[in-house]
Amino acid sequence: MKKQGQWLALALLLVAGCSAAGGGAKLPGDELGGNDVATELTADGAAEMSSDALLPDYWIEDWSDGPGNEPDGLPPGPDLCAGCQCDDSCGLETVGPDGEVAGPFCGDGVCDAGESWLDCLSDCPNPCGDGACGPTEECETCPQDCGACPGTAFCNLSGKAGDEVSCPVDLAASGPDSVKAVGLQFKLGFDAASVEFVKFHDELCTDGNNCMSWDIPPQAIVMPTGHALAYNVLTDGLIKVILYHASDPLKPLSDAWMSQGLVQGDPWLFDIVFKLKQDLEPGTGEASVDELIATDADANPLTVEVDGNLLITQ
Repeated sequence: MKKQGQWLALALLLVAGCSAAGGGAKLPGDELGGNDVATELTADGAAEMSSDALLPDYWIEDWSDGPGNEPDGLPPGPDLCAGCQCDDSCGLETVGPDGEVAGPFCGDGVCDAGESWLDCLSDCPNPCGDGACGPTEECETCPQDCGACPGTAFCNLSGKAGDEVSCPVDLAASGPDSVKAVGLQFKLGFDAASVEFVKFHDELCTDGNNCMSWDIPPQAIVMPTGHALAYNVLTDGLIKVILYHASDPLKPLSDAWMSQGLVQGDPWLFDIVFKLKQDLEPGTGEASVDELIATDADANPLTVEVDGNLLITQ
């Protein structure tokens, strides 16, 4: 489970990077656990992962073993080139020792039986984005056509059209002596037909009674706590979120912990603000989280349990 989650997270991040817009400012602070995390800002302030972006060391494990450099015990990952803008050589194969053509082959310009965009993009165009969830597509590889994969509900969305609804994101360790998370990544899912994402909301307080809103966007992607919140809109209704401390990668995201089922300390990280496009009765709309990845200061992955809007690390 550990290697599989890390392999999937890296693949998803690289796939997201293929469509990232060029240009923009880098993330303040350039190190987390020894690896650069490259980001770029779009015009609306959203941080998108660039194609060479890497997760921190503790989200990646050396998988140099195996014939295909894939993690032991797992099949090779998908051909990431097939989902991106590849050059004409992508998927081409030479047939015969002298280059003679002996029947259908990859590169002849025809999508023959047995070929698909996954193994022969030059002959078979990538169907992702045509509006239909085909047999070679699924929610993980083509959410544009197949929709976002089901996640764990953590916030109910209800109210009148035009209302803004805030979903707090809380984080706590499972006990007073439990290790605390220094990094967090997840996918945020919602029904884009009925609600729209507005912003991540935080507060900058100079003292207990003097606080101002600190919203991302339009502010920079560094939060008042010094943590960086980077996010990438993968498609309508699906956003990837990464939270870490750029200049102090060992600083916990939250000092809260659980005791006898109650939260001790302040677990609040930030609010996710949505705007309703239509009237929603209670229980008819929700936001969900999926593919939760957390790590401690010693580069160990942490199990994350979802209890309403509270994320509990084990």
